[in-house]
Amino acid sequence: MNYKTFKTIENQFIQSNGYMRTKEFMNAGFSYYYLPKLKEEGIIDEIKRGLFRWGEMDFGGLYQYVDVSKIIPNSVFCLYSALELLELSSYIPNLYYVAIDRKRSYIPKCPEYPQIKVKTFSRNNFSLGIISIKADNQEIKLYNREKTICDFVRLKFDIHVLKEALSDYLNHPKMDLDKLTKYAKILRVDKTIQKYLEVLI
Repeated sequence: MNYKTFKTIENQFIQSNGYMRTKEFMNAGFSYYYLPKLKEEGIIDEIKRGLFRWGEMDFGGLYQYVDVSKIIPNSVFCLYSALELLELSSYIPNLYYVAIDRKRSYIPKCPEYPQIKVKTFSRNNFSLGIISIKADNQEIKLYNREKTICDFVRLKFDIHVLKEALSDYLNHPKMDLDKLTKYAKILRVDKTIQKYLEVLI
């Protein structure tokens, strides 16, 4: 591959926000031959079959979160992954947790790496409390602080991580107890949340 072709491919990946599928690559006028060559040289990474990322794109250190959002489109980071993105826990999960709508007709197959845990939420629970953060030019969707804490209670996840998250939340400058109470009532965990708050406040 000559330098001109390499730079043309690089520019095409950049214009595509760092990701290209095999079909998109070939529709842009490139031969399939280049993909395994670029992969072998470590210039692109195949994050799942037929989906490639330009290897130098780091997205502010959040490239794996961006990868997961591409692997499972229209998903929302939840639970441990949301806590990490929200900086509400020192716990570092070894899986990426994402939520999808329970009535979704198709769930993409997850690769061996990165390891992804897909949770299915009812439509109302899925759409509640979604926010987004920017990683360079990519958008990462996750649940807000209040929804994430309530999901931990609702789904009975690690109580030690929950207590740390609640404690950090209560010391956060954007802490909003009225909002937390509102979400807790919607998700029917208000009595449990109130018990934790009585101990921590």
